[in-house]
Amino acid sequence: HSSRTRSRRGLRVTQTLPTGSAYTASGSGLFRSVPVRAVATVKGMVYADWNGNGLQDPDENPVAGVPLRLEAVGAVETAKNGEFLFRNIPDGLHEVGLDLGALPIDFDPPAIPRLQVALSGRDTRQVAFGLIPLGSIRGRVVRDLNSNGTADSTEPAIEGAVVVLDGG
Repeated sequence: HSSRTRSRRGLRVTQTLPTGSAYTASGSGLFRSVPVRAVATVKGMVYADWNGNGLQDPDENPVAGVPLRLEAVGAVETAKNGEFLFRNIPDGLHEVGLDLGALPIDFDPPAIPRLQVALSGRDTRQVAFGLIPLGSIRGRVVRDLNSNGTADSTEPAIEGAVVVLDGG
């Protein structure tokens, strides 16, 4: 037993291993290559789509803090620059999309809030989601006593008026 230990100490085996493969000792004491399952990445951007065209225009800023989900993989939130990243996704068809139940209150989702991406190997797929910014209308309803079509400061407000927004 002791001679066996001495011979093992004197034996030095070196081998360069290429990236992307794992090596295991085979029964004969030699090394064999075992391919490592490749994993993919999905990255993207969420931005305020002011004109609703589905494309990020130069004046449309990124939106931070928007939650996204990649089915069966997990959830992330956009960074300050509006970017997000899902790593180590197995091969196959996956659905990535906005977490509609947790969108910021001042945005509506786009017409297509989820996308399917096909991944294989070490793919990196890029996706983008344009949120529709919501606005508000403020003002007061008055009795236009002088019939000039303008709410003058001296004209009395109409309490309980119902305002209807047409076409929007």
